[in-house]
Amino acid sequence: MCGGEYGEKDPNNHALVQHAAKAPTCTEIGWDAYETCSRCDHTTYAELPALNHDLEQHAAKVPTCTEIGWDAYKTCSRCDYTTYAELPILGHDYQAVTVEPTCEADGYTIFTCSRCKDSYTADPTDQLGHQFGAWFPNGTGSQSADCLRDGCAHTGSTDCRKFTFRTAEGETLTFCPVCGQAENAAQLEMIEAATAWTISGSLSAEDVTARTNGEYLSVAFETAGSLTQPTGRVRLALPAGLLEGKTLVRIAPDGTQTELPFETERGTIILTLDFANSELPVMLFRLVPQTAAL
Repeated sequence: MCGGEYGEKDPNNHALVQHAAKAPTCTEIGWDAYETCSRCDHTTYAELPALNHDLEQHAAKVPTCTEIGWDAYKTCSRCDYTTYAELPILGHDYQAVTVEPTCEADGYTIFTCSRCKDSYTADPTDQLGHQFGAWFPNGTGSQSADCLRDGCAHTGSTDCRKFTFRTAEGETLTFCPVCGQAENAAQLEMIEAATAWTISGSLSAEDVTARTNGEYLSVAFETAGSLTQPTGRVRLALPAGLLEGKTLVRIAPDGTQTELPFETERGTIILTLDFANSELPVMLFRLVPQTAAL
């Protein structure tokens, strides 16, 4: 027991030990500064209760395609307590819409986010260019053709390029191989079933234009109304009925006439045309009845 015979300063003769204060927190108790005795259980300790959180409310924020969000949450004004939980960025939800190319406009795919409407374009495709049908003379030295593609109302127009061939002594034929307009002869009409492909050299097979008026046959190659020049040997297929009972005679520009052999195969006649040394992009032929002399 603590007594006075030892002369301690404490009136009760305790051997006092000092203890620092500890402030209470939101979740832990605290105490003021206090004393204890090293010899007995004397103490001035008095517990200070935990404060509990001083809560503040925070509104929710919905995440977006490019920014994080969170639900409604609480924080404490005194400590770092929080119920905050991050909601991740959603990322864009792109939906693709393809815009097809037209004759005069490029195509592309546009990607649009279903949530925020952000968009971008990609996958460009070149415009198609017009796909012209048969060309017809305008009667003014020019020719016209309508575009065959759905939804296109374009009509193209170009100047005729005419060529003159001697067809007989003192006679000539001047005509445009693209639209078929002829001087001193009937209009040469398009042979829709004509096809061509190369044996050598270069040629765009889609560009063949073959025309006839029953007396003459012209063969040329064009793109958008402009003649192109083959550079080699070409195979040409025509309906077999075109030469039924007739022979085919090539007419050179100077009037030289040469019979041209041909093959018959599955309802077509096939000609071999040699443009390798030709200065002209067109050939002219006469359809001669077999009973007639050349």
